[in-house]
Amino acid sequence: MDVDFVNYGDLVKLLESIGYLRFKSLKWYDLAEDHLGMGLHPLKGDADINHMCDHLLRNLEFSSEFHIYVEHEVDVPVPADEDEALIPE
Repeated sequence: MDVDFVNYGDLVKLLESIGYLRFKSLKWYDLAEDHLGMGLHPLKGDADINHMCDHLLRNLEFSSEFHIYVEHEVDVPVPADEDEALIPE
C-alpha cells in the first residue's frame, strides 16, 4: 500500500479480503524499537493511520515498510451433522 493513500477503511477491507472478518484490534509496529512490547501502537482510525505514515516517512532509514498486527478471534469449526453427505451426489 502506498503510504500517501492508506486509510483505515481500505485497511479493514484489505484485512477482510484475506480472511480477517472479525478482529479485536489492529496495531502497527515501529521498526525503530528494540522489541515488540515497546513498538506496538494502536490503530483505531484515520488519525492513527496518519501518525503511522508520518512516523514511517520520518524514519525511512529503518525501513520503508509498515507492519500491521491483527488481534483476531479464532474461528471455531462447526462439525457437519452425521446425516449430511460430505460429498454431493
